[in-house]
Amino acid sequence: MEPAKAVKEYKDENIKLQAKIDEYAKTVGQLTVEYNWMQGKSPRLNLINNDTNSNNIFKNYYILEAS
Repeated sequence: MEPAKAVKEYKDENIKLQAKIDEYAKTVGQLTVEYNWMQGKSPRLNLINNDTNSNNIFKNYYILEAS
Protein backbone atom coordinates (compact mmCIF):
# COMPACT_ATOMS: atom_id res chain seq x y z
CA MET A 1 0.00 0.00 0.00
CA GLU A 2 1.25 3.44 -0.85
CA PRO A 3 1.99 5.68 2.14
CA ALA A 4 -0.08 8.54 0.71
CA LYS A 5 -3.09 6.25 0.29
CA ALA A 6 -2.73 4.92 3.83
CA VAL A 7 -2.55 8.46 5.22
CA LYS A 8 -5.64 9.48 3.25
CA GLU A 9 -7.60 6.46 4.52
CA TYR A 10 -6.49 7.23 8.08
CA LYS A 11 -7.61 10.86 7.77
CA ASP A 12 -10.94 9.87 6.22
CA GLU A 13 -11.60 7.39 9.02
CA ASN A 14 -10.59 10.00 11.58
CA ILE A 15 -13.11 12.47 10.12
CA LYS A 16 -15.89 9.86 10.30
CA LEU A 17 -15.05 8.98 13.90
CA GLN A 18 -14.91 12.65 14.90
CA ALA A 19 -18.38 13.16 13.39
CA LYS A 20 -19.69 10.26 15.52
CA ILE A 21 -18.03 11.68 18.62
CA ASP A 22 -19.61 15.08 17.92
CA GLU A 23 -23.03 13.46 17.52
CA TYR A 24 -22.63 11.54 20.79
CA ALA A 25 -21.48 14.68 22.61
CA LYS A 26 -24.54 16.53 21.33
CA THR A 27 -26.83 13.73 22.55
CA VAL A 28 -25.15 13.63 25.96
CA GLY A 29 -25.49 17.40 26.24
CA GLN A 30 -29.19 17.28 25.38
CA LEU A 31 -29.83 14.48 27.87
CA THR A 32 -27.94 16.40 30.55
CA VAL A 33 -30.09 19.47 29.97
CA GLU A 34 -33.26 17.37 30.14
CA TYR A 35 -32.06 15.61 33.29
CA ASN A 36 -31.20 18.88 35.00
CA TRP A 37 -34.57 20.33 33.99
CA MET A 38 -36.38 17.30 35.44
CA GLN A 39 -34.36 17.55 38.64
CA GLY A 40 -35.56 21.13 38.99
CA LYS A 41 -39.16 20.09 38.33
CA SER A 42 -39.13 16.95 40.48
CA PRO A 43 -39.97 18.62 43.82
CA ARG A 44 -43.00 20.28 42.22
CA LEU A 45 -44.07 17.07 40.51
CA ASN A 46 -43.31 14.92 43.56
CA LEU A 47 -40.88 12.80 41.54
CA ILE A 48 -38.09 12.58 44.10
CA ASN A 49 -35.63 9.74 43.44
CA ASN A 50 -36.32 7.02 45.95
CA ASP A 51 -37.46 3.45 45.53
CA THR A 52 -40.79 3.86 47.34
CA ASN A 53 -41.88 6.82 45.26
CA SER A 54 -40.64 5.23 42.04
CA ASN A 55 -42.69 2.13 42.77
CA ASN A 56 -45.75 4.30 43.43
CA ILE A 57 -45.28 6.07 40.10
CA PHE A 58 -45.14 2.74 38.25
CA LYS A 59 -48.17 1.42 40.14
CA ASN A 60 -50.14 4.56 39.26
CA TYR A 61 -49.09 4.22 35.64
CA TYR A 62 -50.30 0.62 35.44
CA ILE A 63 -53.56 1.51 37.18
CA LEU A 64 -54.17 4.29 34.66
CA GLU A 65 -53.17 2.02 31.78
CA ALA A 66 -55.60 -0.69 32.92
CA SER A 67 -58.48 1.78 33.16
